[in-house]
Amino acid sequence: MTTRALRLAELSRPTPWRTFPLAMMLSLGQIGIAYYVSLCFNSTTILILSSYIVGAFFSHALTVVLHEFGHNLCFASRSANHVGGILLSVPLGLPVSRPFIEFHRYHHIDLCIQTMDPDVPLPAEIWVFDSFGWVGKLIWLILQPILYSVRPMVMGLPIRDIISQVINVGLVIIWHALLFYIIDPSGRMSLYLIMSTIFASSLHPAGMHILFEHYPISLPAGSTAPQTYKTFSYYGWFNYLCLGLGYHREHHDFPMVPCYHLPEIRTLFPERFPEDGCVRSLWTVFTTFVFDPKITLHNRASSFAKEKS
Repeated sequence: MTTRALRLAELSRPTPWRTFPLAMMLSLGQIGIAYYVSLCFNSTTILILSSYIVGAFFSHALTVVLHEFGHNLCFASRSANHVGGILLSVPLGLPVSRPFIEFHRYHHIDLCIQTMDPDVPLPAEIWVFDSFGWVGKLIWLILQPILYSVRPMVMGLPIRDIISQVINVGLVIIWHALLFYIIDPSGRMSLYLIMSTIFASSLHPAGMHILFEHYPISLPAGSTAPQTYKTFSYYGWFNYLCLGLGYHREHHDFPMVPCYHLPEIRTLFPERFPEDGCVRSLWTVFTTFVFDPKITLHNRASSFAKEKS
């Protein structure tokens, strides 16, 4: 085996010593903040702002960790990853763990194929929101939590593990009942957790990955990536907050490598990840997507891109 192949084999292993402590830290941190906000502030405005400004970043980081559980990259045991993913629904406040893991596999298997990849907007969805110009695109971003939840059902994607889904929902119901009857009768803790998770995938800096990952915006001048790539990467400072989620092309090419090691994957295989597939600015991606009339939902990288991922 070559040196690169040996190093790749070393990187393609679960990282319980890193992922599990991170999951615990984020979970306890998010629940602790929820308790502090509900205890010390009686203002709905502060509750909403704290959920958006602080909680959404925690929830987004927790979904990245959930993503690692979904790829069996925390523990060596598949069952342990399965249980860990379900437990992450507690700090997220919503039973999103099992549905996300179930449907995310279709995103990898049928990447960018409309009506098969649940990340790709449906034809009717594109027609409705593109009809209202920049306002429609802005509303589309705001409604992402709902659209992402409904899209797999409209597509008729099968759910393999109904029992785990029921357990996931039951766990969240019990968790909120415990919060309400024992810790916080006002329900503000529950609202904080739920709103944080919704904001994280809506019109929020943490949610902009849905744009830079698949929309060819803010690429280097002269880039041929829009014609040949299905995914794009972002290598800026925001990766520190989203735990390396920006290395999206690297993840799709090497899905069994934990997110912490994806920067090294780019270093190991520079020929696979040239600069022309790199998004430069998240702010430019957002403003261009919303306000440039030439950019529509239909501009998303689609199944025509066959040569590179």
